[in-house]
Amino acid sequence: MQADAATDRLKLDEWCRTVGPGIVVQYSPIELHPPRLDDLAIASWNIEVGGGEIDTLLDRLRDPAHPNRPIVVLLQEAYRDGPLVPPLHSAARVPRRIAPAPPSGFRTSVVETAERRGLSLFYVPSMRNGGADRPATAEDRGNAILSSLPLSDLMAIELPFEHQRRVAVAASVRVLDPAGRESKLHVVSAHLDARASWRRGSFFWFGRMRQARALLEAIGGLPPPTILGGDFNSWLGDLEPDVREARSRFRQTPSSDAHVTFPLLGRLGFHLDHLFFSLADGWRADVSTLNQQWGSDHYPIVGSFRAPPPPVE
Repeated sequence: MQADAATDRLKLDEWCRTVGPGIVVQYSPIELHPPRLDDLAIASWNIEVGGGEIDTLLDRLRDPAHPNRPIVVLLQEAYRDGPLVPPLHSAARVPRRIAPAPPSGFRTSVVETAERRGLSLFYVPSMRNGGADRPATAEDRGNAILSSLPLSDLMAIELPFEHQRRVAVAASVRVLDPAGRESKLHVVSAHLDARASWRRGSFFWFGRMRQARALLEAIGGLPPPTILGGDFNSWLGDLEPDVREARSRFRQTPSSDAHVTFPLLGRLGFHLDHLFFSLADGWRADVSTLNQQWGSDHYPIVGSFRAPPPPVE
């Protein structure tokens, strides 16, 4: 899907020409029996373009008592390198390169992680990661979905242009309800702009509101269960209009304790990252923030599900 505003098209196309194509890795066995929804662990994490060690989070999500626990991870600022990233033409303007060293000292692309861990992947770049003057292999960065379950119904959603090009990604996995009926869980990974476009006369959260409304409209037809996760760059946390609107659309989102997900100093920081839930009647969700960054500048957030109680006979 593409952004609705025709005035954005020229700028979006300019940014799009600097990145490679989206990529799908389907390593999960297609014949796998669908898990119950409440057995699934879902997380969202801005991994700061390779600074965050995805392997550590994946290991943390695995329950030692349940080593085959199904996992879906919504990633922001994932990166990909290699020959699929095109050469730059001389006039191209691209964002600065972000490449922090993770605790291990070795950055790992999201494609390499998926292939090594045997996970399904849907990755769509939003922008180039640095210019042609860098000696390292060309890179792009964007949103991704990593899953131990097969992914289907893939969708890329290009948001209205504000400060940088943003492309959300959506997919579905098969799950079972408590009665054993099969359904699809729809998941969406998004990253909204931190800054609005001064050329448009936007300021504060108005650019993010524009992007959030376009995103919510694009995924509005997805039936429950649907989960939207990502870095909303919500400097005002739950008070920000884009977050409030997402909560109004995703009515099973648990109340927030204003967890800091982007720490600055000690316990001080911002609540930038969110998981929003639209679930069938009776289902409940819980969200927690892990207090480890593992090399990123964000904490991961983790969601889990509680099935409705059995009917009283």
